[in-house]
Amino acid sequence: MLVQPVNNSEEENSSLLLESIDEETAIHIPLTKEQEEICRASYSEIILHYIVTPRVFFSHFYESIATMSWKFYS
Repeated sequence: MLVQPVNNSEEENSSLLLESIDEETAIHIPLTKEQEEICRASYSEIILHYIVTPRVFFSHFYESIATMSWKFYS
């Protein structure tokens, strides 16, 4: 979850509030067919990634439970 400082006019001007941003920024980079094939991971590669980096797995698991939306790679 990203956090963005927001200046609230109702509060004191010197204080900043933090507002959560749940939307992800879409990045569209044009790829060739060959580059798309290289970037597309198989299920075994995704599972291997989670086995090697369990902190990422538990982070995605917690975010999925907390937000009730899918946070895992697919």
